[in-house]
Amino acid sequence: MLNFDLVKILIENKIEKSYSLSFKLKTSSTLVLGTKNLSVSNKIAKLSSLRDFQYDGKIKLFGKDISLLKNKEIINYRNQISIAGGDDPLFNNISIINNILLPLRVRNFSKENMEKRVEELISWLNLNSIIYKEVKNLNEYELKLLQIVRAIITNPKILILINPLSLNSSFNEIFLKIIKGLMSYNTTLLILENLNYNYQGVLQDFKTIKFHSSEK
Repeated sequence: MLNFDLVKILIENKIEKSYSLSFKLKTSSTLVLGTKNLSVSNKIAKLSSLRDFQYDGKIKLFGKDISLLKNKEIINYRNQISIAGGDDPLFNNISIINNILLPLRVRNFSKENMEKRVEELISWLNLNSIIYKEVKNLNEYELKLLQIVRAIITNPKILILINPLSLNSSFNEIFLKIIKGLMSYNTTLLILENLNYNYQGVLQDFKTIKFHSSEK
């Protein structure tokens, strides 16, 4: 589904440092990539979701070389991939519910379908205690949770999570509930982890790869 073949990217836009990686993300599988830092995670996420095309090597998505995709194909594939975490913010000038619904509005979902989908997620994850807060009053864990909720509301084929778990966070139980639920529904998951969180004790049936930057 998503293949990186000797893909080399710059770290923090410094030409003297590069990051070379190869991996295969299969359909309905979960892959944890241990990366060096958040900027690397963000770069991989943007390349994987066709929001960045600056790289050397070969990237294939749904069996197609992304460098050869036409604009219509890019838009279609983008709609099948969601990202949560990293530099993916919520907007302070709209409510939390409207933040969550934004991906559905962009895709022209009907009002009835949007209401049904958001109600399902609020009920499943018991979000009533935070759903009516103002974005500026959210703590970092609440913000991370709502980023994930916004990312999964479209039922993406591929979900990319950047550092979804945190050490000593009371929200980890909810994050794991989401991840395990998506795994049970055969959602393809790419987890980019640069905080060295150990997934071995909390997840089953996943693959993990650790990468390191290479100096030129």
